This record gives sequence, structure tokens and C-alpha cells, in this order.
Amino acid sequence: MRMNTGKCCPDAANWRGLWFVAWCVGGLCLAFGFLSWDPVFTLWNLIFLPVHAIPAVLLVFGGRRLAQMSCCAGMCLVIHGVVSLLAPDPDFHSLPPRMSYEGVTTDELGFRTTPQVDYRAHNAFRIAVIGGSTAEEIHRHDTETWPYLLQEKLKSATGRRVEVINTGLSGMRMRHHAATLRRIIKYKPDMVIVLAGINDWNEHIKQEFSPWHEPNRFHKISRCDWRNRLLARNTIVGRSLIRLRYNRVFGLGRADVLARLDRPGSLERSLRLRFLPSETYPEYAHYMRVVSDLCRRDGILCLWLTQPTAYWNGVSSETRAKFWMTPPRQEYTLTLDSLIHISRLYNGATVRGACFFGDSFFDLASQFYSQEEMFADDCHFTQRGSERVADLLMPVVLEMIDRCCRGKACLQ
Repeated sequence: MRMNTGKCCPDAANWRGLWFVAWCVGGLCLAFGFLSWDPVFTLWNLIFLPVHAIPAVLLVFGGRRLAQMSCCAGMCLVIHGVVSLLAPDPDFHSLPPRMSYEGVTTDELGFRTTPQVDYRAHNAFRIAVIGGSTAEEIHRHDTETWPYLLQEKLKSATGRRVEVINTGLSGMRMRHHAATLRRIIKYKPDMVIVLAGINDWNEHIKQEFSPWHEPNRFHKISRCDWRNRLLARNTIVGRSLIRLRYNRVFGLGRADVLARLDRPGSLERSLRLRFLPSETYPEYAHYMRVVSDLCRRDGILCLWLTQPTAYWNGVSSETRAKFWMTPPRQEYTLTLDSLIHISRLYNGATVRGACFFGDSFFDLASQFYSQEEMFADDCHFTQRGSERVADLLMPVVLEMIDRCCRGKACLQ
């Protein structure tokens, strides 16, 4: 009896140890499963949560061999959660770092800076420009973009060092702008200029009419960065599934499809839809608040700009023929009156949001009305347009700096 007891005790102790590990791994699996619950992707939750729950249940209530197998699966899920937690912010994107192509260069962070900025030093008034393609101006040489022209005008006007960091990137929306600000805030910008709107209202249109987009729902996700990374859509597997689904349905990567859907003249597509929403897509105001709160927390001046477009009644047929963002990469188009309405809706929301948050704003869109020579297409500027943006913004920025004690100390 003693010998049998002696032989059984180590096995029992090992089983108790495995049982304890099983409870720990099972608990972590369930925790990651519940944290991945994503109201925007309701159907995906039916996959993510059971996948995390089944190994946890088998670990606790299954037999020894089944528990050992489930422990391996559970550990893989836990590792996936940890990797997703440590992965870069899924909403942050930039141009390739240290890029140099046909007059377009980027620094080590993937931002357009001319001359290069020493992020470790802070011996100049530092302005970060955040936006989409209308801020990025990828079609322009480094010294022809409006952020660079604004930088040079401010230098001449103040006689002091001014650094303008152009973080703009094509296709980015307000949620991405918030992620960009979270990324660059450690480099201590003194001012942030946000030019946004058109990508958000195009996303709003696609949410309404494009069948492969998720339904028009929005979940105000936590402002805790770690919580956002664990949502189903932001995990490593979730992002991969989104990309696979998008590629399969839309055909992303097929040059012939993109060339056909992005070519000018989109306003003449055969399928024309009318869309006159009464309010913006909810995430627009939410992430405006996130940007404003981050600026206020760190004492950063925040300037909101409305998005100029060539959408107005009486626009010439030559300019209409250049339109391609009505919306882009779709088989349908909105009518011109719908585009005028939704652009005014979002620009108005930008102004109201800035006033509500106590930030500064400048109605840039109103300064470009009926000036077709300023636009290369729907919203991107010609060289004259870029120069006009810089001319209009310089006195606004100088006035904001004069009202800021820190700005006075920097530029005097």
C-alpha cells in the first residue's frame, strides 16, 4: 500500500499542477475572448468568443489528455492576445520611412519634413500637420506642398526656427488622425493643424451603399489604447481576416479594377444615387473629441480646417470631368447636390466641434468657393491652390501663437 501510495502521489501532484495551469490558461483565454468582443463586428464575435471559450472549458472540465491538448491551443490563443496587445497601433499609418522618390522624401518616421527634423531636440516651434491626401500632397515635390510653404512663410515672418511635420497620408480618416496624434505627441509638437473630412464622408457613403462594408454602426471604443488593440478587428487574426475579406470582395490589388474605378469622370457613372444625411457618421465627432482632449492634456494648440472641394452648383464640365472621389473605387456615384450637401455637413460639423471643444478653427473651404483653378480634381490642390492655403493659414497661425504664452517665448 505504501509503495502504491508513493507511486500515485507524484502523479496526483502533477495532475494538480496541470489542473492549476489549466485554470490559469483557461481564465486568460476567457479574458481575451471577452475583451475581443467588438460591437462593430457582431458576427465575428460568434467566432472569436467560442474559439476562446472552448479550450477554456475543455481545460477545466475535460480529461487529462484532452486538457493537455487544450492547454496547447489555449496557450496559442493567449500568445495571440499578448502579441496583439504589443503590436503597433492598428489605426496608425505613415509613408515608408526614409523614402526618396521623384522629389518626395520622408524621414525615419515616414513623415515629410524639409529639412529633416531632429526629434530629440526641441529648439524650434514645432507644428504637426495631420490629414489625408490633401495634407500629404504626394503628387507635389517636397518644396511645393502647402505645409512646407507655410513653414517657410512663418520663418520669414518671425525670423525664428519653425518646423512643420507633414504626417498626412492618403485615405486616412478621423480615427487614424487620432492615432497619428497619439504617436507623435511624444515629440512635443507646439501646434497641431488638422485638415480632414473628405475621407470620413466617403466612408459614410460607403457604409450606406456598399454591401461589403459593415452595417452603419459605431461603437465608441475605450480611449485606453490597450483595450482598443484587443478588439476583434484590431487583433492580428482580425486584421488579417479584414484584409482577406476586402481583397476577395473588392479585388484590391487588381490593377485593372483600380484603374477602372479610380479614373476621372466618376460623376458620370451610370448608377447615380442621392444621399442627404442629416448628421455625420458618429465616429467623426468621437475622434474629434479624442484629438481635442489629447491636445488639451498636453497643452498643444489645435487648429481645425474645413475641407475645400470643387463641389458647387455651376461647376464647369471641364472640372466635373476630373472628379473621381464621388466616392472613389465604387460602381456608383452620388449626385452633385448630394456631394455638396455632405461636404457642407462635415465641414459644419468640424466648425461646431471645434467651437464646442474650445479649439481654434479656420473655414478654409469658404475661401476656395468657385475657384476652379485651385483644384486638380475634386479636392486636391493645384500649385496655386497649395500656395493659397499657405497664404491663408500664415496669419491665422501667427495670431494663435501670439495668444499663447509658450508660443511667444518660442518665437520672440
